[in-house]
Amino acid sequence: MHATATAFSVQSAEDVDTLTTVDSKPAAAIQETMHATETAANPNTTTQKATSTKQATSGSEFIPPQYEDDELMRAIELSMQQAAEDETRRKEEERELAEALRLSSVTYSSPFASTPTNEVIDVDAEDDDNNNNIVHHSERYVSFTNLYNKLTRDQFRQCFDEWTSRQAKGGIAAIEKGSLVMEGDNAKKFRKELGKGSSDGKNQERAQYGRLSVNALYHILDSLIDGDGGKLAMEAVGPVDAFMDIGMGIGVQVLQAGLVYGFKSRGVEIMPKRCMLANELLQAFIDYFRNDPPDVSKIQMLQGDFARGFPDGMPGTGESDFAMRNFLLCTDLSLSEQKSLVVFVNNAEHVFDARSNDSAKSRSLDSYLGELFGNMQVGVRFATLTSLVKCFDRGGWFRQDVIHLKRDCVSWSNKAQECYILTKLSDMWTCGDCRAETNVVHCSGRLQVECVYCTKKPPRATKRQRKNPVKYSE
Repeated sequence: MHATATAFSVQSAEDVDTLTTVDSKPAAAIQETMHATETAANPNTTTQKATSTKQATSGSEFIPPQYEDDELMRAIELSMQQAAEDETRRKEEERELAEALRLSSVTYSSPFASTPTNEVIDVDAEDDDNNNNIVHHSERYVSFTNLYNKLTRDQFRQCFDEWTSRQAKGGIAAIEKGSLVMEGDNAKKFRKELGKGSSDGKNQERAQYGRLSVNALYHILDSLIDGDGGKLAMEAVGPVDAFMDIGMGIGVQVLQAGLVYGFKSRGVEIMPKRCMLANELLQAFIDYFRNDPPDVSKIQMLQGDFARGFPDGMPGTGESDFAMRNFLLCTDLSLSEQKSLVVFVNNAEHVFDARSNDSAKSRSLDSYLGELFGNMQVGVRFATLTSLVKCFDRGGWFRQDVIHLKRDCVSWSNKAQECYILTKLSDMWTCGDCRAETNVVHCSGRLQVECVYCTKKPPRATKRQRKNPVKYSE
């Protein structure tokens, strides 16, 4: 029996007749309480009130008023005792569950492997040479909030090198020269691998492959978090909670961000065979650290054409793939994670422009990246190897900074490279003529070019400006 407090005002005993039940007591008991109170105040009305009380309590058990307070106190005590017992029982169940997790095996299944795998991981295996890990596992499973460890950079490198050496005699270089990776560089093989009836790749004729080195991505992410020793502007520096790689290749950067940094990490790649290698690499990390598994639940790798996520990304239909669009906009993440998202694109040497679409019959992939950047939350940062400033007719709503990468940071050259950091500062830009503010993107999702007030378009860029776009730094 639980007691609850209810506040109400009653002027006389007759007013109680309108009440049915309060605190799970019959109305008759309440009337008896009011009757006892009025009797003490006016003894002359005792006979009259007793008669009315007797009529009201007919058909129900009579509870003497002097015992009501005792009954209420007993109910409160029983309720508090029951709550204390429930809390004790809940803590005991949590302790037993934690102990069961520590002593038993954990079944892990990879959601990204081509065929689901159920591997039993013995988290407390008897190992005389590594007893420290047993204590480590025990502490980790009791906490519930830190079930998995992040990999160290040495652990990531060790597993990556072992996997590449098993796949090919020459390691990662031999893999990248093989047909599983390089077929996308050839226009005929690119279309053949996608399939004759596939709607992917309508905006490109090939998918050039190139890989950023592991250390180069560490340099980029560390710089965005700590400011690269004061070289980056304050607007470009801040925490990172999520990472996305567009054109992820074999998924090295996606796995780095997810396994080493612990970010919610995702990537998209158009070539099916490259995605197959990415899944095999992920499975290699699961197998390699099976006794101390990293958290792969935050990693998503998708095979598909990212251009399908835009209104004109599917030529002939005028529609967009909403699943792809939501994946790119990270709508499943929280608002704070969307604002602290870092998007990496290896579009070096115009591989997302003329080198992927010689005929230029449709928009370049870089223009889709610019539109995606405009649709993102304020605070998002794009890290690209070719500047995207040329995609924007209006400035003032973003900032561009540059991170200088060291030699041998990419797979196709031993020269130093520049990584351009675009930071979105606002959802509005200011017209230079009427000084009115206009939304960066139209309701259709396209970048807004005309001022909605004076309807003036930005001045057309000269041929020289289009070839060497201005690098906004303010």
